[in-house]
Amino acid sequence: MEELGKSRVIVRNIESGLGIIIPSRRQYFVLAFLLFWICGWTIGGISAISALLIDNVPLTAQTFMLFWLGGWALGWFFAATTILWQLFGEEVIIVTSGVLTIYRRLIFDFGKKMYAVANVKNMEHTPHTESSFFQKHSQNTSIFGVPAVSFDYGAKSVRLGRGLDNAEVRMLLGTMKKKIPSVFSD
Repeated sequence: MEELGKSRVIVRNIESGLGIIIPSRRQYFVLAFLLFWICGWTIGGISAISALLIDNVPLTAQTFMLFWLGGWALGWFFAATTILWQLFGEEVIIVTSGVLTIYRRLIFDFGKKMYAVANVKNMEHTPHTESSFFQKHSQNTSIFGVPAVSFDYGAKSVRLGRGLDNAEVRMLLGTMKKKIPSVFSD
């Protein structure tokens, strides 16, 4: 018999309202590939830095090597951030009677946005569809997960719940509906 699925969503009652933590979804193939890749990439960077320190390298070679190391550093940073996000990242949602706060946490909090609950409307499940290359690679799709919940905030759509399964979304929306029913369109 198939084992019953467990939600990654952690819901806690906090002093001022409701705290919801959504740990990042681990993509094991991506994680294994990047762990292997970053080892080779690090060795390449060390070799390039070592080559720069040799006294008899021509100026054009040194210039190219510095340019290459800039790209190397960006690639290394992206891979390391992705690995850390997959292992330790989480999306945090705090719901109080007047404010909905959403941010991501990885070593430190970033991307913190606060929304007046009175202006939050039409919170709903937004199933992910990939109908074109551009939608598949838009700003809302990434290795950090695809947002599964959206709401209207004035003339802007806000998305949250990166990487959640449909069942997890229904559980999350049910929990939020109990706390702030005014944000749902019935």
